[in-house]
Amino acid sequence: MGAGYAALFSAFGFASPFLPAFLAGRGLGPEELGFVLGAATALRLSSAAFVAGTLLAGQAAGGYGLSAIIWLSATALLATPIAASFVPPFPAKAARDNSNGEIPHRPWLTLLRQRAFVRVTLVAALVLGSHAMYDSFAVIRWTQAGVSPATVGVLWAESVAAEVLVFLFLGPRLLRVVTPTAALAVAASSGLMRWAVMAQTADVAALGLVQPLHGFTFALLHLASMRIITDTVPRALAATAQAVYGLVGVGGATAVLMLLSGWLYARFGPAGFWAMGALCTAAFPVIWLLHRALASFAAVPQQRTCLP
Repeated sequence: MGAGYAALFSAFGFASPFLPAFLAGRGLGPEELGFVLGAATALRLSSAAFVAGTLLAGQAAGGYGLSAIIWLSATALLATPIAASFVPPFPAKAARDNSNGEIPHRPWLTLLRQRAFVRVTLVAALVLGSHAMYDSFAVIRWTQAGVSPATVGVLWAESVAAEVLVFLFLGPRLLRVVTPTAALAVAASSGLMRWAVMAQTADVAALGLVQPLHGFTFALLHLASMRIITDTVPRALAATAQAVYGLVGVGGATAVLMLLSGWLYARFGPAGFWAMGALCTAAFPVIWLLHRALASFAAVPQQRTCLP
């Protein structure tokens, strides 16, 4: 299983940095590119798992060798959700939630009544969704500014390495020292700083300094969110909570904002990253409300098993 995932995500590692630039270089404008990437992300959320997913994704990816815009767009829309079908879907986890009968029917509605869960999902949507323009247009912007493909690869790898470092080492240790809401504030602050730099410059030194912030804007935010979900959501709803969090806070927000990012980049260019910074700024009042909700939750421990 480990070898299979290593092969799958190695393929993503080759494609992710350069796919938007590849499509743009073959005729897709910013708005078209945002639509194709956003629609592919949305389709990925609804794709069902099946055994031949990776084989079909490999065959579909061959369509990138075609030159016609319509075929390139169709390939992007097809290959991404098929490849994602190799990863176990959220509903398969959620289906196990109510097996012990501890929670009544309609667990999704039960979760939506819990303030802490709704707010942490909203924070995730704002901060993780702010990556949409980076995922879609960062490499295009760097390439247009004269950054070489080799340097682009190093910058992208730097952010991924920081993500792994925070996931495995720094993040868990930091969460022993600060509260989860403080960690969320660090993630939002890191996102604001990162997108502010991206909006103003494509200088390689500046980019190299802010790329490690990805470890906080993604990995630390995820760890803190999972800690809050674990502490506040009834055990029988844990898988459903993770499914909703992933569907809304991660995938859904990213898909919608990728569509928006094409429009922003077409009209404002790199200055559109300020809009991504605004999303991180909007997370701060939600984090404060979440902090208050968690304080209220801690004062009434029985809410852990009996939600209002």
